Amino acid sequence: MNKLFIYNIPTQYLIPMAESDNRDYRKAAAILLGQKDKFDAIKVLKKLCYDNIEDVRREAVLSLGRIGHIDAIPILREKMNDKHYQVRVAVVKALGNIYTAPLKTWTL
Repeated sequence: MNKLFIYNIPTQYLIPMAESDNRDYRKAAAILLGQKDKFDAIKVLKKLCYDNIEDVRREAVLSLGRIGHIDAIPILREKMNDKHYQVRVAVVKALGNIYTAPLKTWTL
């Protein structure tokens, strides 16, 4: 999986994985969508943040943090109340990444 990070796979090609019935595919999509400045992935990751599988939600939250855009903050704030503590811990990490991101992502 880590070798795939060297490629910038377009979001449109990862959407079928994100919508798959296979939980491992959804988790992989959540990981692969989390590339810095991949703003078009935020909408797909938002859906994955509400998946019924904890691992998928956690990876989606972490990916939102890696993207580092202010638009992810409302989604992450909602996930602070997730029933699984690992998702809540991931939210804290993701928010830390966003708040330390370069200022270019903060332009309104």
